[in-house]
Amino acid sequence: METTRSLQTTWDPALETGHAEIDRQHRSLYACADRLIEAIERQQGAAAVADAIRFLRSYVREHFDAEEALMREHAYPEREFHVGLHERIRRRLDEVVAVYERDGGSQALLGDVEAMMRGWLSLHIGEKDRALADFLHRKGVR
Repeated sequence: METTRSLQTTWDPALETGHAEIDRQHRSLYACADRLIEAIERQQGAAAVADAIRFLRSYVREHFDAEEALMREHAYPEREFHVGLHERIRRRLDEVVAVYERDGGSQALLGDVEAMMRGWLSLHIGEKDRALADFLHRKGVR
């Protein structure tokens, strides 16, 4: 029997920013989150969940580092605020990993991952990253 998810992590083209690299990384982040959710829902075991959550955390950090480098390189005027949002998400993801380390691949972890992605979707990718991409487009950076 197929489990119905409370959050679809399938990439939605409506979230595309128009910056090829940022969009590619966002699609990869969705795939990472999907892999973690599937590992938990299908009870694939501790090793699969551990690998997926650690890969997600690593990829989030890599993605943020790449965005922050673009912001520095192109003197993005909202850089400090945007980096602060990244730091909050990094801390939140560290909390999610701590829940995993404490409770394993539980429903609480699944809820935390879904809540983090939902917040990221509505606020970060849809608004903040789109604003960054718009700024880069105005500067001729694709």
